[in-house]
Amino acid sequence: MLYLIVGVQLQQYPENFAFEVSSRMLSLFGIKPFITKFIKQIDEQSVHYCSLIVPYRQLQPPRSGLIYSMNRHTTSIVDFDFTEDQTKAITLSDRIIIIDMGEVRTVLDINLPSLDEPYLNSTTLPETYTFDGKNEIKDARSSNDRNDEFKRHLFLVNSLHHFYLVLVNENIKFEHSSKVDYLTVEMLDNKRLLCVVAERNTNYVEYWNVVRNRLFDRLDFPKAKVKYVLCAQVYSMIIVVLQDGIIQFYSITDWTKSPFVHRSSIHAEIHLQLVAITGGVLIHTLNANIPIDFALIGLKQFHKTEQILSDKQVLKTLVAFDPPMGPKPIKNIILPDTDELTSWSYQCAASIHCTRLFFDDVTINECVIASNNLNSEIIYVLILTSNHWIVIYSAKSLNDEALYSLHLPSPARVHSTISENFYVLTCNGIVYSIAQQITSDNEFNFNQKVNSQLKIPCSMMLSSVVALNGLESLIVFADNGQSMAICTMERVIYIDVDVSPYTSSSSLKSITSEKTQNLLLLYFNNKTLISCQVKLDESNERGSLQLTPFDQADKFCLQNNCLATYNNGNIQLNLHNIRSCTCYEPIELDNECQYLCFNESATYVFALVKPRVLFMYRMADRRQMAKLFVYDFVLSMVADNDFLVLAMNDRRLLILMITDPDDPTLQARIQALPSRYVT
Repeated sequence: MLYLIVGVQLQQYPENFAFEVSSRMLSLFGIKPFITKFIKQIDEQSVHYCSLIVPYRQLQPPRSGLIYSMNRHTTSIVDFDFTEDQTKAITLSDRIIIIDMGEVRTVLDINLPSLDEPYLNSTTLPETYTFDGKNEIKDARSSNDRNDEFKRHLFLVNSLHHFYLVLVNENIKFEHSSKVDYLTVEMLDNKRLLCVVAERNTNYVEYWNVVRNRLFDRLDFPKAKVKYVLCAQVYSMIIVVLQDGIIQFYSITDWTKSPFVHRSSIHAEIHLQLVAITGGVLIHTLNANIPIDFALIGLKQFHKTEQILSDKQVLKTLVAFDPPMGPKPIKNIILPDTDELTSWSYQCAASIHCTRLFFDDVTINECVIASNNLNSEIIYVLILTSNHWIVIYSAKSLNDEALYSLHLPSPARVHSTISENFYVLTCNGIVYSIAQQITSDNEFNFNQKVNSQLKIPCSMMLSSVVALNGLESLIVFADNGQSMAICTMERVIYIDVDVSPYTSSSSLKSITSEKTQNLLLLYFNNKTLISCQVKLDESNERGSLQLTPFDQADKFCLQNNCLATYNNGNIQLNLHNIRSCTCYEPIELDNECQYLCFNESATYVFALVKPRVLFMYRMADRRQMAKLFVYDFVLSMVADNDFLVLAMNDRRLLILMITDPDDPTLQARIQALPSRYVT
């Protein structure tokens, strides 16, 4: 069975053998004697060629429910989704099957109309409503069946030429067919069951109430054919992009009075390329003939007014990359989820503690964490939202009321410190310090300590936290890169910065630091990398800088005074110890590097190279300790001293335990893992 799942992959990447076996069979450790003995042998032997150990099973849903679901289908699965609690899997092939992942049983098995073409998508509609004017009334149906929730479901399924609204009893509530291909079949309002339908190479868009089998509205465009149709459910808005480059905006302002109302037209003309919606913002890219790379249009501006906005009245943010981004046109718009905050634990299992969702176009711009001063297991998370609020929650109870909140006058950046406090820097140069305090009732709260108005322009908010003479300090660079401010709880010190001997670029792109050190890395737009050691005199009133240039870099990471850099032109890792001024022999890579990170002590460096191959090297001798093919695209990578955590494209965390065959305590550490415990 295991070979059927991963056999082809192991032929190409034999280094993955230990990983694939452990990640899929660890749930049987201590239950099946043969598998228990097999995994023990893997733990003892595999570390000599792959020092990344799987701490617990990760690549299957609970109790093999996923494989069970696959086996229930007789044709290829084309759409796959989980319920919000991740306990039920909804899969589409030529039928819809819902599987209870915990009990490994079929909840529903729904036959669909037979077609001579495959189905493409399925939308699950869990609740139906009736409406009395503006008031919505949930349809009430009572049953003692524990799966009654699924018996209320409706499913909108579509192929290239057909779509249906299907009940769980397999009755067809609504059906529609097209002689040409469907361009769009999408729900605009799940409660009212309003579906947007557009056919390819036509000049109209229809809106159907699929539960009443009634045409709700139709928009005609006699001068041009429809290229894209997008739905913004939060504003009951439709955006129609025509092939002549005109973008039309429509919305429903009052469900009781009228269908769609025209809100605006924008003339992007033939230069228009890709279009997407995220968080109440329309994004569209432009071709190589235009110096602008893409434009952002907030949809809330249409919702706020009943007036029709002209092209000139519509607020647009135009973005051009400097230096210019790669060859145009842009091929894809990838939209991350920034309206969801989730806390995980990963030492014993990759499990979600809690999740908080943000609505009304509010997205998360940044977040930082800090521990409780008296109990390091209590974690606080500070988030900065798109509407300029900073909010602090307990990481294990994100759905509870905020512990602290503050509205800022402008965009900002946030930082946490080793002493578990927070700094907030706004683009107009105000620095806020937020510290933990113990009340008279021995409870913790957060209190704003001091505000400082900086005397340097810092709209770019280039800032980082360092330790100077035992003082935690926020370093802020001026926009021109020629001066910096050192902010402590007591004072602000200004220092001139002159990097002209080391780089021809005065455009500072980012700064990086370690919270426990007095070292900064300055990264410029021409890819120049300069280390900047900051020193204060004994009075802590005057400062000085020591600058050291490094080679140009496309990627770099800093940890414990160790620096790893990568340049696309050389395809190699360059390793440095900044404190001892040591430059090590470079490590040749097989392909382009995508991510770099050290573990906490900088004993090991990790590099993810194309195509999704993870390498681990030991700093002391540059020995390759591990090579592992990663099953999906990686979004970010971070490590402490014991674990490497990769955030994956499928919204899971991949956790790997960092080991070393020369560690005399290695086997004891492995046997101490909960997954290796035998009762």
